[in-house]
Amino acid sequence: MKKNYLYLSFVLYIFFIILTFLIVTNNLFVNHIDQQTFNVLNNVSHHYTKLFATITVLGAPKTINCLTVIMLLFLKNNQQRIFLLCSVLGNNLLNQVLKFNIQRPRPNIEHLTAASGFSFPSGHAMATASFALAICLIYSQITHKKLFFCLNSIFFCLIFISRPLLHVHYLSDVVAGSLLASANILLFYYFFGNRVKYNHS
Repeated sequence: MKKNYLYLSFVLYIFFIILTFLIVTNNLFVNHIDQQTFNVLNNVSHHYTKLFATITVLGAPKTINCLTVIMLLFLKNNQQRIFLLCSVLGNNLLNQVLKFNIQRPRPNIEHLTAASGFSFPSGHAMATASFALAICLIYSQITHKKLFFCLNSIFFCLIFISRPLLHVHYLSDVVAGSLLASANILLFYYFFGNRVKYNHS
């Protein structure tokens, strides 16, 4: 069972590497998908700009860092705290390194919320995926784990869709960020194992 996390992590890394290669080489198919995503979302973006501009703040790396600090107060042991810190802060640092090296410009259309810096991979997607998945793995044995997982999934999906909807990221940015962050978390979890799982004892 434990090795499944390792295998899944490698699969996600492969998908991320492929997607990164396609983006760096300016692949026409990826560009088409990105543009079509904007075309579809344009039908709703201007109607819900204020709502999603508020939602997207919740997934900002600074916000996720604050939530991480708060969660550290509630975790029961140092293994859980180290796992969460490695998950969130490690992915945030990696995101900045990749943005600096790849330097993909943000979409050349009207941004519906403030955004700066480079576009790939999405910092919001990486931060949110890191926090949400790490918390789900820590609390994977609680009584209402399905409800907990659903709430975290909804939170992540709202942040995920908010970035292209607000014209500050391409769809491929948020997909790549989600893939890489998830792969890293699963790899961390493989090494930490059951030591990070919450129990009632």
